[in-house]
This record gives sequence, C-alpha cells and structure tokens, in this order.
Amino acid sequence: MRKPQKRRFPSALWVISLTLLVLLTLSIAPPARAAPYVITIVSVETTDQAGNPRNVFWRGELVMIKVKLSCPGGGYSPVSYPYIQFVRTTSPDLRMVYLGFMSSTISSGENQSSTSGFTVPLTATTGQYKVKVMLSNTLPSNPQFQALAEPKQTTFTVI
Repeated sequence: MRKPQKRRFPSALWVISLTLLVLLTLSIAPPARAAPYVITIVSVETTDQAGNPRNVFWRGELVMIKVKLSCPGGGYSPVSYPYIQFVRTTSPDLRMVYLGFMSSTISSGENQSSTSGFTVPLTATTGQYKVKVMLSNTLPSNPQFQALAEPKQTTFTVI
C-alpha cells in the first residue's frame, strides 16, 4: 500500500524570491503611455528687445523669451483649450532668476506666439542659463492639474 504523500508548502525563500521577481518585473515595465498632449510648444528662443534672436547677454541686459505654440486639429468644430503658460529661468547654480506666467486660450488649428522678458541681475552668475516653458490647464496646486504640452527648453549665456 502506498503511503499518503505529505503536502509540501513552498518554502519562505521561494515565496520571497517569487514576490521580488514580480515586483522587479513590474518596476521595469514601461509605464502606460499618457494621452497625447493637446498643444505643442513649437519653439522657445531668446531675443533682444528688438526681437532679434540672441543667446549671449550681459548683466543688466533685457532677455526676451519668445514662445510659439500650435494646437493641432481644426475641422468643423474647433475645440478651445484654456491654459497657463509658465516660463522659468534658472542660473548655472540652479537658482531661479525668473518665473513668468500668463493665461490664455488656444483653439484647435490655431498658432500663437507670446513674449515675456526679464533683466539679468547685475549680480548674476556668469555661465549658461536654462529657460523652460510649461503649459497646464490650471495651477499645480489644483487637484485638476494637467500638463497640456510637452515642456520645452532653451539656453542662453550670461557673460
């Protein structure tokens, strides 16, 4: 007669290994793709006061930041998107030297451009500065916050 077999429960080491493998697999898997952005930041460029493209400035000079936007689509019933545009400039030592924002609305099929600016402080660090432009539907503190465009950036040099 056969002996009844004992039920074998997996060892703790086996359970831990399997759990770690599952967690590791989940953390490596690429995140689900977010919905496409509804607005495109076409370009961000620095100019002088006259609107001439420039990327080298002296302390005390006015830096103008020109942003061009596009809202794909169109068709029979264009959709309007209210947005807030944030323009943030950081120094080589990562200090924010300028934060500008404006609100507006863009409709599908429309192109827009805007310009904002600031004076480079007389005590500014020399080197490469980063300008980053971001668009959202509301302020980041609002639970309904949503980015409406892929952020875009450019650089300029203070000498």
